[in-house]
Amino acid sequence: MNPNEATLVDRGDELAPFRSEFAFPVRTDGSPWVYLCGNSLGLMPLAVPAAMQVELDSWARYGVEGHFEGPHPWMPYHRRLTAPLARLMGALESEVVSAHTLTVNLHLLMAGFYRPQGQRTKILVEAGAFPSDQYAVDSQLKHHGIDPAEGLIEVDTTVERSADPTIPLLEAIRQAGDQVAMVLLGAVQYYSGAFYDIPTVVREAHKVGALVGLDLAHAAGNVPLFLHDWGVDFACWCSYKYLNSGPGGPGGLFVHERHHQRRDLGRFEGWWGHEWADGGRPLFPEYGEARAVVSDREGSPDVVLEEGEVGEVRRGQGIGVRHQGGVIVVAPLGHPGNVVGDDVRDCVGEVFAIFQRVDVDKGVGEVGVTCDHFDTGAWVEGGNAGVLVD
Repeated sequence: MNPNEATLVDRGDELAPFRSEFAFPVRTDGSPWVYLCGNSLGLMPLAVPAAMQVELDSWARYGVEGHFEGPHPWMPYHRRLTAPLARLMGALESEVVSAHTLTVNLHLLMAGFYRPQGQRTKILVEAGAFPSDQYAVDSQLKHHGIDPAEGLIEVDTTVERSADPTIPLLEAIRQAGDQVAMVLLGAVQYYSGAFYDIPTVVREAHKVGALVGLDLAHAAGNVPLFLHDWGVDFACWCSYKYLNSGPGGPGGLFVHERHHQRRDLGRFEGWWGHEWADGGRPLFPEYGEARAVVSDREGSPDVVLEEGEVGEVRRGQGIGVRHQGGVIVVAPLGHPGNVVGDDVRDCVGEVFAIFQRVDVDKGVGEVGVTCDHFDTGAWVEGGNAGVLVD
């Protein structure tokens, strides 16, 4: 694909007009970067400063009464995200809540769902998992007195691009059988871009009696998700990547409704997880009767940063997460006459922006930016060409 063809594709993209709604970092010469870092921090929606100012004004005008007064009272603030998050995650409203950060949510969820007993003690992850997962899983195993070298099964899913990266996971689940207590995956493998066949993983894991949890850090807002229908047991995500909430923006949790009535799952409780009266005040005696995932909230919402997420998640309702079938390949950055610039030649070998849909219903495929023969010179040369990479 040459630059002219790429330009025509961009102009014909139904999402192209939304580009003007975001702030793009600029280089020292005033030209905008080619921003390939949404996987680390999404761009700022231009509407965010005004939205944040509304909450700052409420703080100034109402003080503590801002929890119950103003345009968006803070006490039930997280409810503004419930319906749009449910649609984005393919979940029931009772199954999702905005709260905390990614690693905190991983620990809260594993505190309840990882219950090693007898020989069923192992946690299965993809090799080279997102560091948030690696640190959390290792510490959870140690918390239960289990050596990670013994309790962790790491599965190499780096197969040929023509092969399904999910197959090694399925084989490992079948082989480990009733030793597996939990399968914890990044729905999108952050390094390779693999989008696993989650419903098939869930079916195979449940056959051997294991639970399935997902880290959706690189999937939320990036690929279509159907967590409820897929039968995922629990999941969590951050919002500062593809949901553009800003640095330190709040994460979220999903717990499938079949677990809402369980009383055998241990959990750490906080006062913000109480059932709520219609007036927005907590019903303190009713904590033990909380049925929805909202009971996993520990404390008050980060209103200012959550306001950034509100706008972006609601924008996502209108945009949708749309990926067409087939493979989209943007010219290699090192290719003469490429769409980025002629200065990027030998630094990266071949770099492609790829989305490959293998099965639309299953949601398996590849997403993101992949790189072959990558070295540290890519950052330097990419920067020289106006490409901000991560």
